[in-house]
Amino acid sequence: MVSVAASVQKAGTVTLTGFAYRGVARVPTAYGYTLTMMKFTARSITLTGGVTLTARYHGLTLVTRDSSIHIAGNVVLYATELSGLALGIVPITLTPGNALSVLLELLGTVTPLVPLTLTNVTTVHPLLSSDSLRASSLLITVS
Repeated sequence: MVSVAASVQKAGTVTLTGFAYRGVARVPTAYGYTLTMMKFTARSITLTGGVTLTARYHGLTLVTRDSSIHIAGNVVLYATELSGLALGIVPITLTPGNALSVLLELLGTVTPLVPLTLTNVTTVHPLLSSDSLRASSLLITVS
C-alpha cells in the first residue's frame, strides 16, 4: 500500500544494477483508491551525493538525509516519476505511459548486465521493497 503523502527523493548519483522496467501498476492507498505508478525491479540500487527524501502530509514535513544508501536483494521500486541525467548529460524523464517508459517496457530491461548510472536523480512518490537497506549516516527531522 502506498502512502498518500506527497514525497520526493533526490540523489546526486544513482547506480542501478540489473534494473528493469516492469510496466504500469495500480497501487492501492490507505484511502481506498489506487495510484498509477511505474514498477521497476533491480538486483541493487546505490544512492550517493546528498540523498534526501521529503514527505509532506497535513502540514507536517518529514525529511531524511544521508550521504549514501545501498538497497539490495529482490528490489522492487514503484514511482510516479523518475528523472535524471544519463551519461551525465542526457535528460530523461519516465512517467507511467510516456513514450520513453513504453519503449523500455517493449525492450524488457534497461540494464540486464551493465549497471546504469544516473545523476541529479529525482524520484516522485517512491515506494520500495527489498531484502536489505544500508544507510551510512541517516538523519530524520520532522517539522
